Amino acid sequence: MNKVKIITTVVLLLSIILGSILWRFLELPYVETNVVNNSLINKNHLNDYLRYAVFIFIPSASFLLLRIYQRKFYILKFINELRDNKLSIYKKDQNLLTINILLLLFVVLEFLSLTFPVFKLDFLHEGQELSSSYKSVIDNSLWSGSFIIIGLIQEILTSKFIWKIFNHESIGLMRYADLIYILLCKIFIILIVYKVSIISKLNIFYKEVFFISCSLICLTLINYNNDRLDYDYILYRELFTLVTIYFFLEIITRERGENLFIILISLIGPFSFLWSIDRAIILNLILIVILFYFLLSSNFKKIILFVSFYIISFLFIIFLLGNEFGEFLKNSKIVIEEIGLAHGTIHPVPFSDDKESTRATKILLLILFNILISISLINKTRYPINLRVFFILLSIISFLGYSYALNRSDKIHIAESSGYPIIFTVILILYFLLQFLSKKNLIISKYLFSKKGNFFLFFFIIFVFFFKSINIENIYNYKNRLNKYAYLNDEIYLDKDAIKLINVTKNYVEQYGCIQLFTYDVAILYLLRKINCTKYYFVWSIGTQHLQEDLIDQLKNVKIIIADTDNNKKNPSPKNNLVLVNEYINKKYKKIIEIEDKVILKLVE
Repeated sequence: MNKVKIITTVVLLLSIILGSILWRFLELPYVETNVVNNSLINKNHLNDYLRYAVFIFIPSASFLLLRIYQRKFYILKFINELRDNKLSIYKKDQNLLTINILLLLFVVLEFLSLTFPVFKLDFLHEGQELSSSYKSVIDNSLWSGSFIIIGLIQEILTSKFIWKIFNHESIGLMRYADLIYILLCKIFIILIVYKVSIISKLNIFYKEVFFISCSLICLTLINYNNDRLDYDYILYRELFTLVTIYFFLEIITRERGENLFIILISLIGPFSFLWSIDRAIILNLILIVILFYFLLSSNFKKIILFVSFYIISFLFIIFLLGNEFGEFLKNSKIVIEEIGLAHGTIHPVPFSDDKESTRATKILLLILFNILISISLINKTRYPINLRVFFILLSIISFLGYSYALNRSDKIHIAESSGYPIIFTVILILYFLLQFLSKKNLIISKYLFSKKGNFFLFFFIIFVFFFKSINIENIYNYKNRLNKYAYLNDEIYLDKDAIKLINVTKNYVEQYGCIQLFTYDVAILYLLRKINCTKYYFVWSIGTQHLQEDLIDQLKNVKIIIADTDNNKKNPSPKNNLVLVNEYINKKYKKIIEIEDKVILKLVE
């Protein structure tokens, strides 16, 4: 190792150590919020965002300054390279295209082979989608009828749409819609890797090996598992981001027709807020980065086209939503400002014995690795310019995407924020490995196989990968299986206690047009086929004093409430956090009956 590398390594290690030490001491002033959050008592919920930014910034800035000092980083040269970059002419690889189609076919066959999930209902996460969708089916309301904390499409429109197609409401159809989203994510992961394979400019055989290897590894990051507690590294909520990455790759690699993808990518921005609020914030930051790329490339026509259709998309949403648009803005503002306050948790300190610290530290170092590699590649002209641009974009997405784990720092959210850093690392390692093998001629396929021989070799690899996932009988009977699954009785998804709770409760609430929940088991509304009397159907979303007061105001004419019993030990209860609401309910309502771990309360006339 030469002197320069030793200095660089020492500086990086010291800066990482400094960042982890500062993590313990960086703290923003506490601001009184009137929010009950036992995880953040007298703590500013933005602390971890600051700590994360500093932890990544110190090593990144140190490395960048070293590169500048060593005369290995010239941003103006890179900008000139972007401006002088004429669209690369990529040799058509029919074998690669055929393998891409083949892989997509196997992904579809895997989907058609699925055994539909019938695990027990998650009353919180799945109930959130079921109950809000059912209310919209009944009264056609959106934000005016339900306080939405994820996004309109995910919480309401998806289930509502598929229920209308089948003219039937069921838990199975809600889960089936999620499976479709997972399929789409898998498809776009393959398409992204396909485009990266093209811009890699590896020799033909190595390019095909790269595509197969990257695709199969990345496909393992997301699985057909609807269970929210059994996490994946890529959540299906990333669909819009994956689509954006693919469209961007189309823009920078097409000889013609790129304007269509500029229009499509600009339309995604505003519509992403209907998909998922937190994902939309990150995605629109990514779009700003893409705009900045157009600016550096002096592609002013593309900037004008992008901005024009972004505005058109935004205006169309205003027109489409009508009176609901004001409710959308109000709802989104509250979610952005207050959900972190109400439900944020403290992120584990890197390299500590905090719970989940090991997992978090690995991801933080991986994100840092992504950024450092991107910086080091900027002026390495021996690598294709579009490939370097892709790595830079993906490293930025990796950095921004970890914000989900800063808000909710449990193992599930930390793991779900690691998908993009893993994809970056997989692509990088395989690219450099195959480039090395190509230069050394360590794999001389052309002497072993013809193009047809290579194709059959890759077909065999794909077949082996999907062998256990493909079920010919399931594919053949898919239509009948789906129809049966769509109309499965909802009791299949419930345990005995839940069935008893619903059956007994129906007798006491049948006469009422609506009920109010004061429990996190929000699926009760859907299972009773009742709508919530207030917009706060999911009381988990309430945290601040003014939202509690708003709920109390809306409760004044509510006749029936279903709440947790005082001795409920199965799940957390809103009674501990929503003190004002709990006091109001205790004062205004009386108990009718206790059923399992729930109690039915009636307004005292």
